[in-house]
Amino acid sequence: MGDILSYTNALSKHFQQKGKDLLEAANLINGTKRALNTLRQSGFEPMLEKVTSFCKKYDITILDMTESYVNQRNRKNVITNRHHFEVDIFNEVLDMQIQELGNQFSEVTTSLIKNMSGNPSNSFSKFDPSKILAFAKMYLDDFTTQEIGSLLGDIESFRHTISDDDNFEDLNGISDLARVMVETGTHSSCPTVYRVVKLALLFTGGNHNH
Repeated sequence: MGDILSYTNALSKHFQQKGKDLLEAANLINGTKRALNTLRQSGFEPMLEKVTSFCKKYDITILDMTESYVNQRNRKNVITNRHHFEVDIFNEVLDMQIQELGNQFSEVTTSLIKNMSGNPSNSFSKFDPSKILAFAKMYLDDFTTQEIGSLLGDIESFRHTISDDDNFEDLNGISDLARVMVETGTHSSCPTVYRVVKLALLFTGGNHNH
């Protein structure tokens, strides 16, 4: 468990910091997923060697991995000790970690985080409206059916609106975008887009009062 948790340590610490860098967060999320998948595919053997070395050092009896594992609950299903520790424990724990990361940070979410990094006015020009729609659908409590239905058009209108507005130039992150939207009244004319911006703002750990 110590080895497995060490793989998520950097990501955990990053999300505890204030004023997080969105692009770094997205890269850490994807990197952590890949690292855990690699560990699942090829990490059991090195872990077994480390455990074996520890047992030899302290004169602890080592199980024969080729012998049958006795499952008190299911005596009909005969498996080896290695199968039990590798498949039923090692892989199972890693699958839980990988699934949890997948649930919390889907490809849609990390794609949105990457697009929201840097200059948000420029980033909005890169947005794939279908990905924004998929992101919004993850938070149906925050959007009505009508808002979801009009979101694609709202995004396109917003992108073209800010492209000609000097107020949206040289913004420093998503919190600046939220602030300028309020100052210019765009949050009222594009309320659904503003709600998406506020959801994205949650990933930054930044504070705003709008």
